[in-house]
Amino acid sequence: MLPPPIVWRTPQERYKNHPTRLFDLRPNQRAFTHDKPARINGLGFRGAEVETPKPQGRFRIAVLGDSVTFGNGVGDDETYPAQLARRLHETTSQNIEVINAGIPAYDTWQHALLLEEVVLSLGPDLVVLAFYENDIAVPPQAIRAVVNEEGEPPRVGLGAWLGDQWIFLLKKSRMLVLAQEAYQRVRAHWLPSPAAGRRKALLHGDRHPALEEGWKEVDRSLRHMSALLKRNGIPFSIVIFPMPEQVWNANASSSAYQGHLQEMARGIRVPTLDLLPAFRNAAADGQTLYIFWDWHPNSEGHRIAAQATEAFITPVVAQWTGKHSITADSRQIWMTAPVRTKTEMLRSQREHSKLQLTSQ
Repeated sequence: MLPPPIVWRTPQERYKNHPTRLFDLRPNQRAFTHDKPARINGLGFRGAEVETPKPQGRFRIAVLGDSVTFGNGVGDDETYPAQLARRLHETTSQNIEVINAGIPAYDTWQHALLLEEVVLSLGPDLVVLAFYENDIAVPPQAIRAVVNEEGEPPRVGLGAWLGDQWIFLLKKSRMLVLAQEAYQRVRAHWLPSPAAGRRKALLHGDRHPALEEGWKEVDRSLRHMSALLKRNGIPFSIVIFPMPEQVWNANASSSAYQGHLQEMARGIRVPTLDLLPAFRNAAADGQTLYIFWDWHPNSEGHRIAAQATEAFITPVVAQWTGKHSITADSRQIWMTAPVRTKTEMLRSQREHSKLQLTSQ
């Protein structure tokens, strides 16, 4: 029995052109991601409005990422930033906030610009970058308008000349979706696209020209983000999401993608969390972690990510609340990062509030 196709409701999330980051989510919109409601706040982030200046005594976590972090195909309260916030509220404090700054289709160079242009002004006490393999990309040679008047991003293939309504109608058929999937698999085998070759090289740790240039850009962007946050005394960490193929094939030994990123992060003393072991363990227990026909994490995949991330950031939260004990392993992971005490964080918040008031 084939799984049912994805249900699409309109409008899907809408975008706007941006002068430096190419595009952004339109602020203050009510839309859908697949068939799940998606609330976009005044900053163009998914979720509730963000108070500025930050209320005194609040611990603010900003999570940067792409469609995985945004939560394609899951509800507002099912994204892993939202689930992370609930877990922290239950175990630690109601005065901890997690901002979902995930923008679909963003790459690392855009995350770096978003951090500098928007997120830093929100006074985060911890910044988490959620990394996925398609973030390994270079910026375009020129920034130009890519979003149409309806707020739709550029389409390729059939979607380039059929509207969303027709595409969504066609995708309601199990057999058509299966036929499309089968066609793509056959084509990938006999006529592999550059993207397929890149993905295969990434899985097996092989050299690929597009990857080499992409990794150079990732390295530049991470160094810029790390330096910016260190100057402001803000802890920075990276959470690495696995490729679905790595999760399904428990016998696959290659984790070259994760290893390459972790090596980069060690060079700039940024702690990393590899989610592959947690996802593999959950898959081995029979849990379904991805949306069929789409391959973004489902609500359970987001739950696994939130659970692992909560344990990972415990040393930073512990400094703030004093409610958690820190294991030797956790302390070792974060010992090179600028983890601040609660007194230091409060002092920084007061200074940040004064700067915001002065600039108004």
